[in-house]
Amino acid sequence: MGCSLAPFNPNAVAEIEAILRNMGVDDGVVADRIARLRQAGPNELIKVEDRDVPDDVLQENGFEGM
Repeated sequence: MGCSLAPFNPNAVAEIEAILRNMGVDDGVVADRIARLRQAGPNELIKVEDRDVPDDVLQENGFEGM
């Protein structure tokens, strides 16, 4: 699982933090990845560990099923 910043969204960092926390990523890992994300260039992907996330949690966070 990974995340990247969209340059046009001023709320992107807060949204990414909330999504990662809602998916059960540890606060320390979230803080580390957000720090890395702030330093990353456009189109760079910052990865966190793969997780099994229930469909309802994904939908609540704006992800759509396939």
